[in-house]
Amino acid sequence: MLTPEQATQHSLYDDSTLHSTHLPVLMPYNRLLAPAGRVVAYGSTDLENHALDVQLVPDTPLLAVEDRYGVALIDTLQRTVAARWTYAADARTKGMMSTYSGLKVLRQEGVVHLLWSADNGQTHQGGVLDAEYTDGQLRLRRVFSFAPVHAPLALPNDLALTTEGGRRCLYVVLNGNNQLAKLDLTTGERLWTRTTGVAPYGVAVAGGRVFVSNWGGPLPTDTLHREVAGVPYGRAYIDPKTGAIAQGTVSVLEQADGKFIREIPVGLHPNAVLTSPDEQHVYVANGNSDAVSVLETSTLRLRETIAVQLLPTPPGYGGDSPNALALSADGTTLYVANGLDNAVAVVALGQAAARAGAPGASQLRALYPPRPIPAAWLWGLTRCLWPT
Repeated sequence: MLTPEQATQHSLYDDSTLHSTHLPVLMPYNRLLAPAGRVVAYGSTDLENHALDVQLVPDTPLLAVEDRYGVALIDTLQRTVAARWTYAADARTKGMMSTYSGLKVLRQEGVVHLLWSADNGQTHQGGVLDAEYTDGQLRLRRVFSFAPVHAPLALPNDLALTTEGGRRCLYVVLNGNNQLAKLDLTTGERLWTRTTGVAPYGVAVAGGRVFVSNWGGPLPTDTLHREVAGVPYGRAYIDPKTGAIAQGTVSVLEQADGKFIREIPVGLHPNAVLTSPDEQHVYVANGNSDAVSVLETSTLRLRETIAVQLLPTPPGYGGDSPNALALSADGTTLYVANGLDNAVAVVALGQAAARAGAPGASQLRALYPPRPIPAAWLWGLTRCLWPT
């Protein structure tokens, strides 16, 4: 029971939760949030679920969504769930949960396929799942399995699909194994597996090369002159003053045989990797540096570092956590999901970051507020779409 004095000081914000239908929402860390656009919610409120990645289904109004417990298709015109599939629906996948990201959509012989990554903490077997959408339902077709190597879990994560000499190929980042695997998508044959840096996350293919972001930077080799500490599945270089990971990198491999070419230093905690439409540039989101690195694919040079901070701060003080990327169709505007800003940054790319970029350096033009902690970003259907 509120006293008369308390009643005069009470507001709807004081009772706000993430389930509230009143806007704005008061976040647990005292930030008010009024999402742009409309929100489509699904699943049980009894489970802590998160939408992790999204992809549009070509030539349809459907949006594929990867969540912790499976995948869903959202009708973006009706704003309803058209189909949903969960790990509990199939004996092969009971006990699995989705990893961090990596959803891909493929239309093959007129059938829509969803491919994404998951792992099982009980059986220690990970996999890339292939589900078909037919007759209004999602059905699991097959699972490409991955066993852990010198780690409790393989943790398959981001994926890349290519067609090479008439063969469909699937690239799979194995976050726990510190590896990248290349498979024949039709037969499931493992074509090659190569070592990456520490805790690889994202993957993109451009110009005959494969680019893999490494959360934990390079595999440590110099333990005499540099500080090294344990991470969940191995060791990494750390900052001796803070104990945090010292650097992030991007591993570059030959597309054909996986031969190692170079490891490029970028920002801290690099995650999402995106290729420009002309394959001249690769963009890397750096979660703990609040910036995007722009790499030139022909020279493997760092061409630009684009800050995407909501509130510019002195170097070394992070907090925006960029974690997903998308480009406009003409390749001149970059969209960056800032996870801890609850916002999407809009960047006009400059000449160093895009072939048709504007003169001068890239410029942060705007930030738009989605729901809490956006984790992926997609531009299409003349409107903006992201999961939370």
